[in-house]
Amino acid sequence: MNTFKMIMTGICFTGVSGAALAQTQSTTLGDLINSSGTISSGDKLFSDFTYLGTGDVPAADDINVVAITDNLGNFGLRFQGAFMDLPGNAGSDALITYKITVTDPDFAITGARMQGNPDVLGGGNSFAGVTDTFLPQVTDQNLAIFDNDDILQLDSSVFFDGAFTELDVQKDIILFTDDDSVATTLSFVDQTYYQVPEPTSLALLGIGSLLIARRRRDR
Repeated sequence: MNTFKMIMTGICFTGVSGAALAQTQSTTLGDLINSSGTISSGDKLFSDFTYLGTGDVPAADDINVVAITDNLGNFGLRFQGAFMDLPGNAGSDALITYKITVTDPDFAITGARMQGNPDVLGGGNSFAGVTDTFLPQVTDQNLAIFDNDDILQLDSSVFFDGAFTELDVQKDIILFTDDDSVATTLSFVDQTYYQVPEPTSLALLGIGSLLIARRRRDR
């Protein structure tokens, strides 16, 4: 099998199946950047997209962005494209940034989950991984999935110390292939967000529960 076929086999058939049960809107990262566009998934509005890439990663126009809902009912995005690194260079890197705004005033983001299929093809001291940070709102927690040939992690979750109605996301895709490997690849990464009623709603719910309990006692 030639190198191109081996790479495309790895992209199409390795890794996990993903978190998405439902897909709604779909566009490209290039369109979102060029038009200062937005994409919605449930009550989550995603905006302010940027992209920087080096090495063998795809152009923004070749990255699909799809609104998804995972098997727990959480809303988010899928980024899909032929991310790879071939032997002979200093590695490949893609940085995607965006902002999330919760449009339902009764809810806030309390955590995040990431799934994807980073894959090292052919062994060697190579690496494929994705790291998500949430600066400036979250300064001490992140998400990471990776394959370094010895350890494979395809699913990562984090619960924040606070709840947020706006959140900035920095998604860093890092791929490195040494001379003993065929390639490192990634074809998709899913990002969904946990949420709960925001504090004001919880407080009102608690007050309502106390009033109901007091009325029952009075009766």
